[in-house]
Amino acid sequence: MTMQDYNYSYLLPVKLQDARGTLWATTFDDIGIHLLHKTAKELCALENDATTETPCAVIKRLLSHHYSFTLLVSTDTYNSKSKMKVRVNKVSPVDFKAECDALLV
Repeated sequence: MTMQDYNYSYLLPVKLQDARGTLWATTFDDIGIHLLHKTAKELCALENDATTETPCAVIKRLLSHHYSFTLLVSTDTYNSKSKMKVRVNKVSPVDFKAECDALLV
């Protein structure tokens, strides 16, 4: 297997923020593609191609965007210490009109 044949996939830690505070969560390949609009292989290819945008620029486009996240939360205990694991299960752009309508009902 060569580097060109390798199947890259995302494992992205993301910091989510709302009015109550911040939370770290993990996203996997399908959510990463949805957020970045590029596959992991395409993002790695940008690293070697100086004529296009950088991978950092692609990731920075996510800053200050509003999304609605569905999270899966689990707690693991190891050596009597509990640790919360948060995984992004679904993501979609916020529909502000629908959110406001839901609050008014």
